[in-house]
Amino acid sequence: MVRFDVIEKIGPNVKCRCTDPGLLLPRVNLTFWWDGSLVRECNAMLPTISLKDWLDIDFGTAEDVDFIAISFVKSIEGIKHLKGYIAARSRDSDIIVIAKIESIDSLKNLEEIIQARQMKL
Repeated sequence: MVRFDVIEKIGPNVKCRCTDPGLLLPRVNLTFWWDGSLVRECNAMLPTISLKDWLDIDFGTAEDVDFIAISFVKSIEGIKHLKGYIAARSRDSDIIVIAKIESIDSLKNLEEIIQARQMKL
């Protein structure tokens, strides 16, 4: 785990010192606290569904899988997009979409995500 100490808050940004270096993966979610208060949260700005995911979804629909889990759901749009794609590829399919709640952005839109999903993880 990578660790940063917040040195200074500058407007909406923070200046930090890395105290425990490590690898930041592509879908990293960063939360910065200072004196017990949340000062900044930053989530990777990657698409919810990657190109590799679409290839896996194509394979899954062709094999008539029971469910597809969508990771790093931030809003209802990703779920709707996936459901529409599945419906177009597999008309008689009853593939269940599972929304994985894994980021702060997800929590901000939790109610709408819960309404749109068929299962949540």
